[in-house]
Amino acid sequence: MEDAADGRTPPPEGNVVTADLKAGGVRGSFDVVAGEAARPAAPRFTVPERDAGHAEYLVLEAAAERIANRRAKGLLRMFSEYYPCASCRAVMQQFLRAYPRMSIELGYGRGEPEAFAPDPVNPRIELTPVEP
Repeated sequence: MEDAADGRTPPPEGNVVTADLKAGGVRGSFDVVAGEAARPAAPRFTVPERDAGHAEYLVLEAAAERIANRRAKGLLRMFSEYYPCASCRAVMQQFLRAYPRMSIELGYGRGEPEAFAPDPVNPRIELTPVEP
């Protein structure tokens, strides 16, 4: 089954994303499993409905829920089993527009990087393959 938006096969349900958040006085670690975590009642970011269960998106929503101050400076470090889809990369850019003093680092285990151009206004996303 291919994702019509970018022609790639979506990751299977159950993709796990582990995250560490350090933003202002907020510190925390959490894990999200795609398709198993509850979707936010009041989403802050826009994602196509078909991708609303993706773990990367849910981590970004959870992080935004924990950060009270949009001026907080910090880092969201994530590890995903798969290279993030186009929708999740777009949500990372939405997150950085909402939190202009934050940065995102995402390591991934599988998948081929697509052409990825960071947001020209907020180029604070680093995607790194992690060898097993």
